[in-house]
Amino acid sequence: MFRRFLLILVAFLAGCSSPSSRDHIESVRDSAHPHVAAIGMDNFWTDYRSPADRKVTHWEFYYKHCIEDEFKPYPDHISFMCTGPF
Repeated sequence: MFRRFLLILVAFLAGCSSPSSRDHIESVRDSAHPHVAAIGMDNFWTDYRSPADRKVTHWEFYYKHCIEDEFKPYPDHISFMCTGPF
């Protein structure tokens, strides 16, 4: 009885085995189609060239000379006396 059960179990497991590696490779090859977005990205082109040089106008910049008018732990904008070119 046990031998018959064992023989049926082995036959059942052999019938439910996974496909061979060749069958697996062929199924993967048949289903290996790229996504539509991948085909679209193959046609996408980015221009990495630098833009044309444009004329740069240099501004005149002057520093103001400021001193602290009164001492505060957290000075604000009216705590300074500034003299400068303007």
